[in-house]
Amino acid sequence: MELMRCWQRGGIKLRGPKRGRRPWQWRRFGEGHTTKVYIQEAERTRTYKKTELSLVDLLCEPAQKILSKVDPSRIDGVFVSVQNISSFTGEGNIATKVADRLGLHGAEAERVETASNGHTALLRAFDAVASGRCKRVLAIGGEKMSAVERNHRARIIGEVIDPIDRACGLTMPSAIALISLEYARVNGVSPADLKALLERIAIRAYGYAAANPNAQFTGKTVTAEEYRDPLRNPTVATPLHVFDSCPTSDAAGAILVTSKETDIEISGVGHAVDGSRIFGRYYIDHLEATRWAARKAYRQAGILRPRELKGLILEQHDAFGPLFLMNLVDLGIYTHDEAVEAIEKGALEKDGEIPTNISGGLKDLHALGGTGLIKIIEACHQLRGQAPKELQVKKPRVAICHSIGGPGNNIAVTILEKVGNRRYRHHFRRWQPEPLPHNNEPHKPVLAEGILEVSTTVHPQVGSPEGAYVVAVVNCGGKRILAAPAHEKVERAWGDEVKISTVQTGAFNRYVYE
Repeated sequence: MELMRCWQRGGIKLRGPKRGRRPWQWRRFGEGHTTKVYIQEAERTRTYKKTELSLVDLLCEPAQKILSKVDPSRIDGVFVSVQNISSFTGEGNIATKVADRLGLHGAEAERVETASNGHTALLRAFDAVASGRCKRVLAIGGEKMSAVERNHRARIIGEVIDPIDRACGLTMPSAIALISLEYARVNGVSPADLKALLERIAIRAYGYAAANPNAQFTGKTVTAEEYRDPLRNPTVATPLHVFDSCPTSDAAGAILVTSKETDIEISGVGHAVDGSRIFGRYYIDHLEATRWAARKAYRQAGILRPRELKGLILEQHDAFGPLFLMNLVDLGIYTHDEAVEAIEKGALEKDGEIPTNISGGLKDLHALGGTGLIKIIEACHQLRGQAPKELQVKKPRVAICHSIGGPGNNIAVTILEKVGNRRYRHHFRRWQPEPLPHNNEPHKPVLAEGILEVSTTVHPQVGSPEGAYVVAVVNCGGKRILAAPAHEKVERAWGDEVKISTVQTGAFNRYVYE
């Protein structure tokens, strides 16, 4: 019988299975003993601009395809990801309704919501199986966004932005526009070069979505001439145009997670948040939550340098064109210069070094609570060789899937691998991600005057200059703040509970915390 020895160090028991085993091979009790988690089935609906199906019918459609192959009585739980159910359709208790429709009586059912980060339904299913509490769990995600008219839809989506930022006129497109402009400024990208990159990114995204039979823009491509036409491609929030933006969609997807070995393993998961207010974050030139979530997923999967993985494919959240570039850097795949070169030289195409968003990315769809989950389903189809012939990557082995919730502050990364994929798994002995810093140092004064770093012009009525206004990033002695339009509505929108300081500077009133 093998001798077991225990040491007590700093209140943590360590176990050395054999005499003579080196200290770095000791393990904490319970560490590394979670159940492996696999994907058995993955189904999705086609993407609708508008569907007559109810939300429950839409969510159940892909799940029913799975249950036609699996006995429903063997399902232990269901997790449903829907973002703004009460605002879009007025329904409640959606997880119970879905479970009842699917005949999953006796199973646990729960709704999860992390803005447009649809990965979290899968993460909860992963936890349920990995802990040993469940053996088979359904993760379902989707949204019916067509239930309300477009302007109302935009207001609902904008509710994920912090009320203070929203009161200053910040919308989802303008928030990403400012982050993108800060990224370009920090990395020395000129406006002309950024415009050329966004054109290239949009054309490739539409090209792949056109070949995806399930995509909202299936069959629709965009040419350089169309992209440059201000009538066909009007400004949303500079530098973003319509063709740089994702659609709003009705769609759903479902994944059956199991402890029984299949051909795809979930080898790593990571989930992280950043500040609710964009200008409460330490960094606004990239999405730090992506970097933190990726580090967590890479640690669990034993990945030190993701770019060196053989057979790697990537499904990342490119709701707006600049995010496609920024995500490549934040996920640790490339440096900025390498990412630009990869885009320009075709390294991210179907037959390139790292095929990225071959499903069309978010030109395929954006159904808020379902988007992240459906992108994982597209990665599963690639790993199983089930993608459309025009889109199938040659011999994929590993997929990195990435999803963004809100204005870049609730982010998840999931690693999928073909079972039997032989690769080196790095042992992170003393790895620990540094805490996310926050830009809320009370001792740092906000100066009355500052330097205008970047600004975006927001067009509430796309294609029309009527009602357009400017929001900007101002550096006041090292602290970046939001510069809001100078009009009374902004000040009134703050409410009485927030103390503000107003300093007139040119065309702006600057509103900041006191």
